[in-house]
Amino acid sequence: MPNSLIFRGAFIRSIHLSNPDDGDKTVTMQCTADFSDQVIEKMKWGQVADGTGEFTPINIDGVVSSCKLKGALLATSLILTPSSREMKKHELDLDTTWLGDFQAVVTKDREGEPTNTELRFSVESTSNKAAALLENYINHLGREKGQMKVSYSKQLLLGESEETEDDTQDTLNDGEDEPIEVAAGTLASARSMKAVSKGN
Repeated sequence: MPNSLIFRGAFIRSIHLSNPDDGDKTVTMQCTADFSDQVIEKMKWGQVADGTGEFTPINIDGVVSSCKLKGALLATSLILTPSSREMKKHELDLDTTWLGDFQAVVTKDREGEPTNTELRFSVESTSNKAAALLENYINHLGREKGQMKVSYSKQLLLGESEETEDDTQDTLNDGEDEPIEVAAGTLASARSMKAVSKGN
């Protein structure tokens, strides 16, 4: 039985279709969901970063406004169920290959005060039905929030890599970004990101 993870308050922000000459068509979805304790615990984001690059805070005027989070899922499928009962007939059931590029983002009101912390991430699919299914879903629901259930075969954590037939890609430890110290002299943790939005 595959593992699964549920993202609540999820919606699709945008879709990108790539059509390389020498490979499968890939549909990439940019998604947003609640930055929930369940997901933080499952993805092991709750610990303070130890300098290995698990967290890459973006520090603006001494305040962390977003934070790149390491980790990915070798996702096999997702089911996005609309919140409204009358729209559940348009539920999205899609085969997928990968979910990652996690980022916690603190949203702000017009006065610039933090209001919430949301989770943003990417989902990829090479299904030949993906484009049509996503077009139908968005045409009917737009950005309506729902519950996204993701089934996956493996969870990639810090330092792990995914081997393919062609190459070995270290998705989680690419070394592109160095952790940035925040005002308190420590490195941001996922839970401290949530505290920022609550004014703590």
